[in-house]
Amino acid sequence: MKYISGLEEVIADYDAVILDIWGTLHNGEVRFPGVLDALENLREQKKVVSLLSNSPSRVASISEKLEETYGIPRGLYQNVHNSGENSYIALRDRNDEWHARLGKNYYYIHAPSHLQNYTDLPYRQTDLEGADFIIITRTLDYDETVQDYEVRLTEAKDRGLPMLCANPDKIVGIGDTLFICPGTVAEFYETMGGDVFYHGKPYHAVYDYMHGLLGKPDKKRILAVGDAFETDIRGGNRFGCDTLLLTDGIHAKDINSYQPLPDLEQLTAKYDAQPTYIMDQLRW
Repeated sequence: MKYISGLEEVIADYDAVILDIWGTLHNGEVRFPGVLDALENLREQKKVVSLLSNSPSRVASISEKLEETYGIPRGLYQNVHNSGENSYIALRDRNDEWHARLGKNYYYIHAPSHLQNYTDLPYRQTDLEGADFIIITRTLDYDETVQDYEVRLTEAKDRGLPMLCANPDKIVGIGDTLFICPGTVAEFYETMGGDVFYHGKPYHAVYDYMHGLLGKPDKKRILAVGDAFETDIRGGNRFGCDTLLLTDGIHAKDINSYQPLPDLEQLTAKYDAQPTYIMDQLRW
């Protein structure tokens, strides 16, 4: 692990940069201050910039929200992919054993904004009793817990229903508040004995797809940037590229800013994930 003060120190070693979105470009409320300058300099340096998110939304909505809500123009990055789009492609193509054996009726644990995610595919949303499998995309409300879903999950487990998780994140920070994400519910279902397939970081399918969008360059010429050990750093490690951890994101309360090394070493061991570089926020 090497501390850096800005991307400028290391960017000559890379042709492409994969950026996380939430916790890297913004915190769910405001854009981080150094983001636009970093993106503009990456464009000047002719680096290929791609965004890779564990958002369960369809990918078309991401760029629109980044520009309208956070003032990040579409022209500052070349590619964008996310876990929601990855799950859509897998359900559409059914070209692996797990998705090929799914039935056509799904029980949907979703936010209102995700309701239309899969409606143009040949599946039918139904109640739990009539379902062949479960899709979860919903981040829980601040006053909800995983236990609020235990009765439904127990019924699903007893019926042997597989679960597709379109966001492997365990928690997300919105401003200074942490919320439970679909990955926590899916993990709980697994501990009950349920069968879960995760779409998104740190799993290989989203990285393979992004690698294709980048034109399949040498992985050692790619830098993956994000704020989460479990998804961004572990995912980059598994993919085989260098990584940059931003400490002012999801781990801000886990890392002592005055003596960070012991906390960083503990997190590295906990998540089996090793960042190449460390920085507090994205900046040039």
